Amino acid sequence: MSRTCVAHVITQLELGGAQQNTLYTVSHLDRGQFAPALLAGPGGALDAEARALSDVPFFALPDLQRAIAPARDLYALGQLRRLLRLLPRPLIVHTHSSKAGALGRLAARSIGADAVVHSVHGFAFHDRQRAPTRASYIAIERSLASLADAYVCVSLADRERGQRLGLFGSAHVELIRSGIVFDEFRFSEAARQRIRRQLAIPPAAPTVGTIANFKPQKAPLDFVATAVAVLDKWPDVHFVYVGDGALRPAVEAAVASARVGHRVHLVGWQTDIGAYLSSFDLFLLTSHHEGLPRSVLQARVNGCPVVATRTGGTDEVVPAADLAAPGDVAALAHLVEQRLVGLGPRVPSALPDDLLPFSAERMVRDQERLYRRLLGQKQ
Repeated sequence: MSRTCVAHVITQLELGGAQQNTLYTVSHLDRGQFAPALLAGPGGALDAEARALSDVPFFALPDLQRAIAPARDLYALGQLRRLLRLLPRPLIVHTHSSKAGALGRLAARSIGADAVVHSVHGFAFHDRQRAPTRASYIAIERSLASLADAYVCVSLADRERGQRLGLFGSAHVELIRSGIVFDEFRFSEAARQRIRRQLAIPPAAPTVGTIANFKPQKAPLDFVATAVAVLDKWPDVHFVYVGDGALRPAVEAAVASARVGHRVHLVGWQTDIGAYLSSFDLFLLTSHHEGLPRSVLQARVNGCPVVATRTGGTDEVVPAADLAAPGDVAALAHLVEQRLVGLGPRVPSALPDDLLPFSAERMVRDQERLYRRLLGQKQ
């Protein structure tokens, strides 16, 4: 029996949950049943990791990019069609992210792919956008709805919103949680001490941290503003931001303007995320919109308490009492201060039962079941 080729298409392999999940999926699909391929725009931080997968063909498409650019988007569509035609059959095309989701679905249908799947890792539209912009994104998604045989949502919130707005048409919709490898994020006292020494944070100093890109969606300036508000009452607290991106100059300027550089540590991207989580006493997510943030799941696996904005599926994994409205810095600061009052020593803890569906292994097996179902329907 021939294997099924599964081509995953994503806009760019930047550092993010959707990208990391996609890489994990293509590297762990059952090779007895599936032959994965990966197509993405160039220049992602994870490109080298993708190229290192010896049995996963990786195709970088020069014109596939995040920004809307009609001419380049047409070129990218042509590139996708040519590459997908070269792949063996049977062929499943599985798309991720808004731009690759649109172009990938169009290309897959035009070349007669056996099945098309699109994963929703949060939508391109959100409540903070101008009404005409939001309406145009919703209209585009509706126009593409019929191009997929199945949709995958990582959160109940996205599944409900997509169904309510008619973004899935009559396609099957599957809830498959964003998967993480639990052992990578377990609490370690040795790692906690090591990171704190590196950052010159006193052993007893309360530390609030986050892991996120420096881009508008993640609202890094809200993180700085929350830190400034908390430090006004809690001057000994340290704040650590693990991440980088286009807004870094603005974040650095905000830190310098508030004169909190001795308390706000911008450490860039790090590979030992579990160690940094162990060094935190509290995890703070300030995102304006999300699907379901993996960083919150990683923090909870580590046993680190979480304060976050109420966006996407965050309320599915964080208690309502620890959530604030996106952009409400005063409420976030208040929640942080409340948590700081009750902080106890960090110690290893058992994995909460509600996190079991977020296993990376389960995510891959659920996708495999979906692929088999779709191929069975086509026969």
